[in-house]
Amino acid sequence: AELFRAIRRKGLLIIATTLAVAIPSSVWILSQPPLYEGKVEILVEPPNQRSESSIVVAGRGLGGPRSNLDYDSQIRVLKSPVILTPIVQSIQSKYPEVLLYPPADKKDKKKEGLTEAIKIKRGAKDTRILEVSYKSESKEKVLFVLRHTIRGYLQYQKKEHIDSLSRQIDFTEREIKKARAEVAKWDFELEKFQKSRGVMTPNLQGNAFQAQLAFIQGEREKVKVELEGLRKLSRELQKKIQLTPQQVDIVTLLNRQPYYLQLISRLRETETQLALETVKLGSEHPAVKELSLRRDQLVSLLQIETDKILKNPPENLSLDFLVSIPQNRLEAVQQFFDVNNQIQVLQAKDRGLAEALEKLNRNTSDFSTTNREYSQLLRESQIANQKLTRLLTSMENLRFQLYTALFPWQVLTPIDENIIKDASKKNIKLAVVIISSVFVSLFIGLLLEFSDKRFRSLEEIKNTIRLPLLGTCPYNKNLAVLFPGNHKKARKKGLISPQTL
Repeated sequence: AELFRAIRRKGLLIIATTLAVAIPSSVWILSQPPLYEGKVEILVEPPNQRSESSIVVAGRGLGGPRSNLDYDSQIRVLKSPVILTPIVQSIQSKYPEVLLYPPADKKDKKKEGLTEAIKIKRGAKDTRILEVSYKSESKEKVLFVLRHTIRGYLQYQKKEHIDSLSRQIDFTEREIKKARAEVAKWDFELEKFQKSRGVMTPNLQGNAFQAQLAFIQGEREKVKVELEGLRKLSRELQKKIQLTPQQVDIVTLLNRQPYYLQLISRLRETETQLALETVKLGSEHPAVKELSLRRDQLVSLLQIETDKILKNPPENLSLDFLVSIPQNRLEAVQQFFDVNNQIQVLQAKDRGLAEALEKLNRNTSDFSTTNREYSQLLRESQIANQKLTRLLTSMENLRFQLYTALFPWQVLTPIDENIIKDASKKNIKLAVVIISSVFVSLFIGLLLEFSDKRFRSLEEIKNTIRLPLLGTCPYNKNLAVLFPGNHKKARKKGLISPQTL
């Protein structure tokens, strides 16, 4: 309440001060020329950008889907003299007062430096947008400067993009040459390995080994079964022909020689003929003696052939059992010989199968090492081919972008009068001036009020002296004239007689 009374007492002063401050300030604000601002948004990293991220070298990408653009550095580049110099030159064709740098004379308000006048900042957080803005007193100038600036930025980015694509294409071409040489190298090594080791493909070779192993094992089982049956038959025939083991071995060995068998046959025929002629003609007959002589010759030849075949024949060896075998046992002997021949053939076959199996096992063991080496070569060849395929795909993408002149920056805001905004903010400034004037006036009025030491109410007296109040004199404005200095006024009003002092 006391504050409001103080404001009421200083009301005229507060109003006067407010008007004295607000009116000149408002006039100055309203007299200022208007200020316009234009703002253009540029998308610097479109989602479908495929320039940097399309290169893949040695199985690794030279980029990725995430934004890797340093916006602070990019803004400094865009405001650098290298970029702004051609832009300023194009703007000076119509507005020569636009310079690259601010003038040294700060009093020259007509000239401005584009490095400070143009404002660039990143849009909202985590966006890929740059905001380019410019302020001027002329709408036409704002549009002209922004058009030339944005055009210069896009030309710069297009040139940078094409240069970057060209560098990437050159680099990719060199990598493709290296990849082709690497593919040719591994293909040559693979072909050389296949020829030297006789390996076509590991799977087919492994399947072939398994098939051969199964076949050999099956054949050996069949041979074992046949051998068992023939050996049993051989033992039965040996008992039937009643030959000693030594004789069986000799017969078996001699039975393999065709010339020996021919001598045995001729000796038997001679023995038979000699027996018949002796019975018929007698032992002294010349024909019988001739047959006897022929028999002795055949025996000598048979003995010589036997010694030749047996090499070291037993001393007590007698060949009578060979020529004295009964006719009914000849078929059994011949069958015995045939069975033994079959046994020898099967044994030879079994030995051959065993050797083949052993060789196959060695080859299988060696094949595991060969397979590892082949798989390593094949893997290196596949890696080289995949690398070459990726490089060729990247080259195709890069050339497509280069031929279509695709560059990543896009202007999101059309540069027309719709982007022009009033940047002077005169209404806000007027409101600020008025509010500030009111507060200044209140401060001055209250300062003067609280610096005044006069008492204007009983409450002020009580709060100041902090003593009991015994009484008050009623206020009567007519009593003021009774003071000595006011006698003339009192006489005029008829409050005292003229004779009163």
